[in-house]
Amino acid sequence: MPVLTLISKLNSHLATPLLRHGLSLRVALGGGVIRPSPYLDYVSLVPWGQKLVSGEVHNHAEQKRKEREKEPSELDVFVDRWWDRLGLENASRALNVPPPPPVVAKGLKHDESGQGSKREKGRRRKNRQMHKHQQQEVEVAEESNDNPQLESLEGYLRPALVPNERWEDIPSRWYFNTPFVKWARLEYLQAKYGEDVRNTLLLPKYSAELSAMLPGLAGTGAAALDRPPSAETLVKAFQMTDWVREKNADAVSNRVRAITKQLGGIVVPIPGSAILYPEIPDGADTASLSLEEILELGGGHVANCGPFNYVCEQAGIYEFWTREYIDGLAAYLIYRADNHAANGNTIILDVGAGDGTLAHFLRNALEASATQRGEPKLQQSIPSVVATDDASWKIRPRFEVENIGVGEAVTKYRQTCDQLIVLC
Repeated sequence: MPVLTLISKLNSHLATPLLRHGLSLRVALGGGVIRPSPYLDYVSLVPWGQKLVSGEVHNHAEQKRKEREKEPSELDVFVDRWWDRLGLENASRALNVPPPPPVVAKGLKHDESGQGSKREKGRRRKNRQMHKHQQQEVEVAEESNDNPQLESLEGYLRPALVPNERWEDIPSRWYFNTPFVKWARLEYLQAKYGEDVRNTLLLPKYSAELSAMLPGLAGTGAAALDRPPSAETLVKAFQMTDWVREKNADAVSNRVRAITKQLGGIVVPIPGSAILYPEIPDGADTASLSLEEILELGGGHVANCGPFNYVCEQAGIYEFWTREYIDGLAAYLIYRADNHAANGNTIILDVGAGDGTLAHFLRNALEASATQRGEPKLQQSIPSVVATDDASWKIRPRFEVENIGVGEAVTKYRQTCDQLIVLC
């Protein structure tokens, strides 16, 4: 057991430097060019650094949640004593390793008024330069509303993202490293919304209905349903009352513009795309930015997200079907089939079907609609639904999916029906 305790302590001090130096090594091995490369990831040990950071963030957050009242065990005291005697704490600090985020005193209030004496404001500006890391920890604790996982993520991830607290750390080390940015984004969303989502899915009124779309997240005991959840359930479960149906593309760009302006820069479009790139002086100080703002500048797109975004990314969901959508689509398909009934049968072909969820819901909705109409079986023009996918994305099917490509699927089923409706 002392060995396991020692390994855990070593991991907590090695996670950040391994990730930080791994990112730097990856850029150096790539000749200064950041591009997707599993080989460079492997050689630079970036995936191992990511795993250590993820594990330590989770472990540290769990420790803080427990609020232990008992004294430290003799084993913990023994390891801590020898850790200090061997000078390993000082050695880790020499490597610029951040200690686990401290516990912030309860009752600390965040002054959002923006008011205060000039002397106080001047003192805060001076202290920001002298004690940047201490101030960052306090700010994170205020922003996270006593969210231990978010505090812990700030302590472990931030020094790897901006080791010098300068803008140049971002574009020169990880801005265009898409897999890394995706990982950092999911870590942040999990830290910020993961606990809320877990608590929501423990409620029977939500878990039973959501399990049709989230069989894993909703719990292994939840039975898969034949119908997706209603839009009302989705809105209530994931706090989406302020969402709008129209996508506001300016919401993301406006946030990036504001943060960029704060650092004395401007945003410019990347040639050949609609992506905006922050053009900021290399030496611009990022110490005043939160972890969320750093990730936003780095292309993480976390500022306008919520629990629903975390759920979809964690589950790998690209289309979240609702009951209203499926019923509406089924009604339209029945209308098309009825109008063509005199000329022959209809097949609904779902190409690129992924795990087959859409086709599964549609079959059930079409059958339920025909039953409600009460028509004789022979007169019903219920179209057949076929799901196909070439498996190029390696998505594990939940329901029946035929493993063929789009062209082959269209050619095959166009010959077996009088009307082919393709969903893509």
